[in-house]
Amino acid sequence: MERPSWPPNATVNVDVGKWVFLTPPTEGSPLSSTFAYTGGQIYLAPGSLIDVAGTTGAAAPLSENIVTVQLRGAELSNSPLQRDGLLRGPDITVDLRNSGTFADGRTWLGTPLADLSGFADLIQRTAAELTTAGGSVNLHAGGSVVLQRGSTVDVSGGWVNYEGGFVQTTRVLSGRSAHRHRRCHAGCRLRWHL
Repeated sequence: MERPSWPPNATVNVDVGKWVFLTPPTEGSPLSSTFAYTGGQIYLAPGSLIDVAGTTGAAAPLSENIVTVQLRGAELSNSPLQRDGLLRGPDITVDLRNSGTFADGRTWLGTPLADLSGFADLIQRTAAELTTAGGSVNLHAGGSVVLQRGSTVDVSGGWVNYEGGFVQTTRVLSGRSAHRHRRCHAGCRLRWHL
């Protein structure tokens, strides 16, 4: 017998029980039924496999994470000091793989100076990239669920292999001392200059 093949990152639900038909409340009412976990067993024999692991080794260019944007009001809405500053308008290049969390629990992507989540959502990804997370398997039975030694339920995650390359992102200067900062680690409470 062939083993079933599920796509990566799938969800498998196995429910074992009985359909119970309910007596209609009044004569002429339609029959209704409900599923009850009142019996039955799920048995995975040695050598059996349920594989919903994520895609491994999905190939992607490094450049898909590098975006050049012009920061406007919407992107700078949470950075009041930057709204009318020098960072509003010119092209800014950021690496969306950089991320962090502010003290108040909000997260940032690419740079803490602006909300770039809308740009991250526009990046086109392949099906292989989108299925790298492991799937899920749900086994429900009224009697028992038995996984024999040697049976496998694989929900492991995969990964993306990004091509190599060099990334040039925008850097900013702070204050009179002209400290250089990588833009992704710059704070929001300072005025910045390109």
